[in-house]
Amino acid sequence: MEMRWTRRAWLQGISASIVAVASRDIYAHGGIGAVNPPLRIPDTWVVDEGGQRRLLRDVLCGSVSAVQTMFTGCSSVCPLQGALFSAVQQGIPRLGSQYPLRLISLSIDPLADSPGALRAWLKRFDAGPARHAVRPRIGDVEEIRGGPRRPSAVPRPG
Repeated sequence: MEMRWTRRAWLQGISASIVAVASRDIYAHGGIGAVNPPLRIPDTWVVDEGGQRRLLRDVLCGSVSAVQTMFTGCSSVCPLQGALFSAVQQGIPRLGSQYPLRLISLSIDPLADSPGALRAWLKRFDAGPARHAVRPRIGDVEEIRGGPRRPSAVPRPG
């Protein structure tokens, strides 16, 4: 018997995978599966869609969170990810999870993605109460994505 994947079954499978690999602890990783070794979320300030300045750790704390990196001016992969998060959002109530679930769109373009642009992004994808968007400060994008932290000042000669 040949199994045929419908779009809905595929999205539900992806949705379940996203939620299944999300950790209750505050860790991040770039692959699929267990976080090994665990990487701490940096203590980085972000601004949310409402213009509130918050620590990224506080945005993620207290729930199982799935995070997508995006930017509102993107016209290729980001809208597909936004639509995928919409499908995940619709499936959250059916999961009956004992932990709160949250979907976070994390902008990698802090110069262009104002709180208004983040609100428009969420509205474009019919975001519900479990879905939020944030943007970091310009110098913190690479650190959040797991890259090296750049020095904030020129080092003094020895």
